[in-house]
Amino acid sequence: MMEIVKEEGLDNITAEVCPHHFILTSDDIKCDDPNYKMNPPLRTKKDVDALIRGLKDGSFKVISTALSGMWLLALWELRQALHCLILHL
Repeated sequence: MMEIVKEEGLDNITAEVCPHHFILTSDDIKCDDPNYKMNPPLRTKKDVDALIRGLKDGSFKVISTALSGMWLLALWELRQALHCLILHL
């Protein structure tokens, strides 16, 4: 979707990605575990690869996380995600 936005020259539209969406896939959910309940839900490896490409090409300008009072866990998750992203670059 952001590729279309870029092609149209719409600079006032942005997108963000959360750390868990580019380090986890739906395959990581081994059972019906409420810890994996999120919106949007986790997707496939193909989708994760597309998010990483979007981070590389600048389609995503922000890596964000909803702290929701769990700031320490969120910071750890962000650290792990950035480490994983650096390995893919």
